[in-house]
Amino acid sequence: MAESKIAELTTEQNNTDSPIHLLSVDNLCTDFASRDGVVHAVKNVSYYIDRSEILAIVGESGSGKSVSCYSLLNLIPQPPGKVVAGSALFDGIDLLQCTEKQIRPIRGDRIAMIFQDPMTSLNPYMSIGAQLMEVLHLHQSISKKLAREKAAASLSEVGIDDPMQRLQQYPHEFSGGMRQRVMIAMALLTDPELLIADEPTTALDVTIQAQIFKLLKDLQKKRQLAIIFISHDLAVVAELADRVLVMKDGEIVEQGNTAEIFSNSQHPYTKKLLAAIPNSAKDKAFRFNADVKDSILEVNDLSTVYSSRGAGLFGAEKQFKAVDNISLYLKKGEILGLVGESGCGKSSLSKTIVQLVKASSGSVILNGIELTTLDNKGLKNLRKDIQIIFQDPYASLNPRMSVYDTLLEPLKLHKIVAPDQYDQRIAQLMHEVGLPAAAIRKYPHEFSGGQRQRIAIARALAVEPKLILADEPVSALDVTIQAQVLSLLLELVSKHDLSMLFVSHDLSVVRYLCDRTAVMQAGCIVEINDTETLFNQPQQPYTQQLLSAIPKLLTVKTAEAD
Repeated sequence: MAESKIAELTTEQNNTDSPIHLLSVDNLCTDFASRDGVVHAVKNVSYYIDRSEILAIVGESGSGKSVSCYSLLNLIPQPPGKVVAGSALFDGIDLLQCTEKQIRPIRGDRIAMIFQDPMTSLNPYMSIGAQLMEVLHLHQSISKKLAREKAAASLSEVGIDDPMQRLQQYPHEFSGGMRQRVMIAMALLTDPELLIADEPTTALDVTIQAQIFKLLKDLQKKRQLAIIFISHDLAVVAELADRVLVMKDGEIVEQGNTAEIFSNSQHPYTKKLLAAIPNSAKDKAFRFNADVKDSILEVNDLSTVYSSRGAGLFGAEKQFKAVDNISLYLKKGEILGLVGESGCGKSSLSKTIVQLVKASSGSVILNGIELTTLDNKGLKNLRKDIQIIFQDPYASLNPRMSVYDTLLEPLKLHKIVAPDQYDQRIAQLMHEVGLPAAAIRKYPHEFSGGQRQRIAIARALAVEPKLILADEPVSALDVTIQAQVLSLLLELVSKHDLSMLFVSHDLSVVRYLCDRTAVMQAGCIVEINDTETLFNQPQQPYTQQLLSAIPKLLTVKTAEAD
């Protein structure tokens, strides 16, 4: 029944004289019902994509880019969401007229999707092999043996070694980049004609990101695959896309081929997005005074070893050295960047410095106090001197606590001010991070991602720390919000004479923010230098490899000029 209805739709639409595109979207409108009335999330959006083409849709969070694509596949929650107008002709079939039963053979088979976060998309209770084979069993009549062989072949195609062994493993046994490769393999299992990739490289380091780009490009050419690439990262889009749509407040404000958009953008919003990309050195007004002699943090010969037991009751103990004999220092008022690929030991080093993970050997000295020998009480008293800003404010803020309670908790715990000064201090913190004092009674879910990160920064500042450890604090933010948060961090470090260890995989952000940069590989620091010197004259091959993998906006212009 579903197939016959689709055949009718196809016949009707093929009789028209309109140009033939793989997908043609016309005047798509999607609304969401809310307590404050109807939200027009997508407004009269029209575009097309042809076979073997990569179309990028860019814009800030809330611009409607993801909703416009989810609407095509009946993936928006109903209610409160509803497609209220428009058409979406896919190979002659109007996807918006299909029922759930009719679209199911198309979704996941002819049109596949890669979601942003593979850890929330992959089932932690199922092996990778079981999840890949499930896709094949849903869409194809295929034996278990053939499904396993096809699943292994798909892992091999996306660059995963020893695929048969990998099929038996679970998502947590893969790195972030490897999990994203699994998601790509899963999406391509059924040989789709159109692939929708929703921010697939946001949380990946530059080298893994570059590998994913090459993989998508290669697969596109090999399979004549059409790709809709949703992203807020314009530098990424510049290297990957053939054409670009720019969305704002649910509407397309500008579209054109990639070279035109990046070299001769017309709309003020597009220009604003391009201007927000960090692609320059740190502003001289915020640069660290190199004459400062005093170090706030000294790390000497620090090592961290993780132990795990092998399979079986009597499995042998295995050891992995995550931090390998590292020494570094951080001066008062300085921002030190820590960069490297996933798994290089950045997070382990950071956690060991703040004693969330115990060091196996070596020392960590903060303001003359050795941290590795302190007991729990001693560490608790010192915690107010070291604060952490985590990557994901969605996870680091308690959803049951209002902003007021979130900021009040550290003030009470460390007795920073007298009780009669709580309200004044909280209002001051809100002002410092650029949030209205009237918002203190709201809860985290009532704020945008950038606003939530400002709350997390305010919480870190509440106890008047001497050192802040910032762990990927802007990696999940739009370029414009990212620019605001980076500027805020520079101002706060300068105003409060703070020192900061800034962990990131985004080298452009590190260049904009940090005074010195340390490069980590396989648990070791392979190079450390003044940031501009390191960017302009990298000494180590690994540093050169990282820098060469940074997406460059000028790549498109140069190619066109040639």
